[in-house]
Amino acid sequence: MNGSLRLAAIVAAPLMVFGAGSLAQQRPLVVVTSGGTFERALERHFYQPFTIRTAIRIAPVGASLGSQWARLAAMRQARIIEWDVVTAFPEDLISRYQELLEPIECARIPVAKEIQLPNTCTPHGVLRSIGAGVLTWNTTHFKGKEPKNWSDFWDLKTFPGPRTLPSTPSAHPWLLIVALLADGVPQKELFPLDVERALRKLEEIKPHVSVWWSTGEQSQAALRDGDAVMGLLWVSRVVPSIAQGVPLRLSYEQSIQNITYWGIVRDTPNRDAAYRFLEFFLHNPKEHAAFTEDVGVATPSAAVREYLSEAEWGSMPTNPENWSKTIELDAKWIADNQEMISRRVMDLLSK
Repeated sequence: MNGSLRLAAIVAAPLMVFGAGSLAQQRPLVVVTSGGTFERALERHFYQPFTIRTAIRIAPVGASLGSQWARLAAMRQARIIEWDVVTAFPEDLISRYQELLEPIECARIPVAKEIQLPNTCTPHGVLRSIGAGVLTWNTTHFKGKEPKNWSDFWDLKTFPGPRTLPSTPSAHPWLLIVALLADGVPQKELFPLDVERALRKLEEIKPHVSVWWSTGEQSQAALRDGDAVMGLLWVSRVVPSIAQGVPLRLSYEQSIQNITYWGIVRDTPNRDAAYRFLEFFLHNPKEHAAFTEDVGVATPSAAVREYLSEAEWGSMPTNPENWSKTIELDAKWIADNQEMISRRVMDLLSK
């Protein structure tokens, strides 16, 4: 049953509202992510073991971030909460927590202070994964000199061929960032973003973007199938593709930090089960290592290094050599300007 049908079923059941504790505990814990490969890996390494350990069933839901927040707002307006644990970026923890997310009681997740990275538990979210947006190219097209930064991405003479870039609203700040880097703005001087300058630079590359991807699968396919020769991709899509033999290479130079959190939905009747899941998720570094191998992103587990090969550790964003090259986003600035950024980028893409 899809999300809308589940919501309709709950609407038809008047007891499934705030405070209906006894009945609420009978339904599964609903966890929302972007779906796809990432969700399947979560299910294999965390959801199923959690159910075996606790007898609490998890119902996974796949949704884009924009759709997630819109549907949560609709649920809240209807006073019927269907979801329990959701995905959040750092800027979401700033802009969404008062209306849609619960404050996190870190005392209820003691393992967050044990074998995890610093600040795994924050007042409004629990660290879930650490990735990056990376420059990626198909090596069959560049057998001699290869690109290394965003200036090279804009250099169509030296590196000819169609490009691929993300169109999702959550990645709109990324587009501005890579455009400014390509235009010569030093990495440490990016914020506050010069939106006008970035849009002018994006206009230069726009005619050469053959695929504006909205899902990770699209971005992988664009480079794998030859629809594009170079792009901005999630590292979580690049590393598994390389492991499968796709001739791709990535660069962490000027890569963009992509940090995600678990958030607990405000007023969920499954609050206790949500805390049990978050505590369970942070245990067992060996399982975190297996998850990392599957999806190519790091997790909060600080003990995972001993379970990874040298090659696997070398591709991880949390490897200090890689992390030192990444760009930290100004979450507060993005939260304050997200609507304006998305409006301006969408105006450009629609021309």
